[in-house]
Amino acid sequence: MIDILLVIEKLKSGNIVAVMTDIGIELICDATNDKTIELLQKNFPSKEPIHSIFVLNINHLTKYVFEIPELAEQLFELSTKPISLRLPNVQNIANAAISETKRAPFRITSVHSINGILRKYRNPLFAIPLIYKDKKVATQKDLFASISEKINFTDWVENDIKPTGVLPSLMDLDVNGEILIIRE
Repeated sequence: MIDILLVIEKLKSGNIVAVMTDIGIELICDATNDKTIELLQKNFPSKEPIHSIFVLNINHLTKYVFEIPELAEQLFELSTKPISLRLPNVQNIANAAISETKRAPFRITSVHSINGILRKYRNPLFAIPLIYKDKKVATQKDLFASISEKINFTDWVENDIKPTGVLPSLMDLDVNGEILIIRE
């Protein structure tokens, strides 16, 4: 069992925490902290969008997206695998997490440890998966050790989920219901 209060203390202090999620090992920080997000993006650059912003549920999402497309809730609920929806009209998130077109990719997960952190912390979590060769997400702690030399992380949170090792699906979703699949 994780010490959620310790993780929250670290996040509030601007630190980065390594967590096991439904896709694999991800580095998380406060999604409202520009400085920490910029540090993660600098040390883990990617040509394609790989980061996500974890929110607890659609109600939590309303704080960060001005107008949520009607289809968003259905896509989150019906998806059988991890999915990120890149939504327009983002607000109250660090500028470093928002694209030039004012979009950001949001994820809702069923991972208990992430949801426990989100419930108590009440801020969204910016997450970057640790990618290694062949665009796989690291799923084992020993792989994490070799990849994480670039950055000094502050904690490791494990849980009993079986990660997929694959980046989540990514879709652009517009307010008018238009969908563009970026990554299946």
